[in-house]
Amino acid sequence: MKSEILVSDIYKWIIDKSQSSLRFKAMQYGQSFEGDFSFDGQIFFDPEKLDKSKVRVYIDISSIKTGSVDRDSQAKSKDWFDVATYPNAVFDAEKFEKGNIDNSYIAHGYLTLRGVKLPVQLPFNLKIVEEDHGKLQAIMAAEVELSRFGFGVGQGQWNSEDAISDKVTVYIGLVASSH
Repeated sequence: MKSEILVSDIYKWIIDKSQSSLRFKAMQYGQSFEGDFSFDGQIFFDPEKLDKSKVRVYIDISSIKTGSVDRDSQAKSKDWFDVATYPNAVFDAEKFEKGNIDNSYIAHGYLTLRGVKLPVQLPFNLKIVEEDHGKLQAIMAAEVELSRFGFGVGQGQWNSEDAISDKVTVYIGLVASSH
């Protein structure tokens, strides 16, 4: 269930889904494979008001695409993401800090995936530019490594690295406009 987060006196960003992506890369039997998910979210972020910034992103787990119909079907099964029980993952962040280089930040939040809620530090780069008509455009890029075992993704015979690696690299490319 999506619930609205409320923040006033700060930029609200609308995600441009046609220019944004949530991709991942993992290893299967020693070979790299990639996939992606559809997502949406609520973003209230201002580099000058990090203490008031908040983000909630909903990831549609059933939208997984890896380039293999068989792998996608298996990923949705009870042994993996169990989309019948957990159709969405949610990332919530309410603490932000500046990174070590210009236009870099770290979001401190929680990812809830397959019913497991774990802390995640998400380093990201952000560029904000002025568009036509006075609106702003935010261009964000992030990369983070997650442990699928930590979230219980891969049950039974899949709870090992024999077939699929534990470490999964997630890439986020986001374009949003101020509202």
